[in-house]
Amino acid sequence: MFRRLIAALFLFLPALPVFAAEDENEAVVIAAPAQTSAAESKITLPPCNDPALIAGVRRNLNAYYEANLDSTLIENRRRRLLLQNLSFFEPLDVASFNDKENYQVVDRIIMAKINRGAVPENMLLCRNEFKMRDEALYLLAYPFDGNLAVEIINFGDLSPDAEAGHFFIPLSE
Repeated sequence: MFRRLIAALFLFLPALPVFAAEDENEAVVIAAPAQTSAAESKITLPPCNDPALIAGVRRNLNAYYEANLDSTLIENRRRRLLLQNLSFFEPLDVASFNDKENYQVVDRIIMAKINRGAVPENMLLCRNEFKMRDEALYLLAYPFDGNLAVEIINFGDLSPDAEAGHFFIPLSE
């Protein structure tokens, strides 16, 4: 087992730059190369009530409802009310949003930062004023691969990782 670990270290170690110490008492620094990306520059994000953003959310929720039909009268009423009230989103500050407000949103913010390289300055967080089952619907948007990635958060059992749980719209810079 240790032989495999040592072999793996030798395979990945050349990828990291090593800076030799001039003095034997000085520490040797091993660091990954600095990466500059488009995410570091400030990008103009659409407002929370942007028609393209709302149309994408409406399209994905309709697709989700068609795939998961619920014939109860209460669920049909909730669905109609939610789809009618989709255009009322309020912006929230991503940097000051904490897990006491909604832990699922904080989890998605962290995932976007780690997995997609998103920075809080270029993230848009919106909350729907209409609450379904006493829980608000959230949208998290951030630039990714030249588009604006939008995740629908806190919508029943719809996961942002599911096909209907996220979508992309062209980013106009």
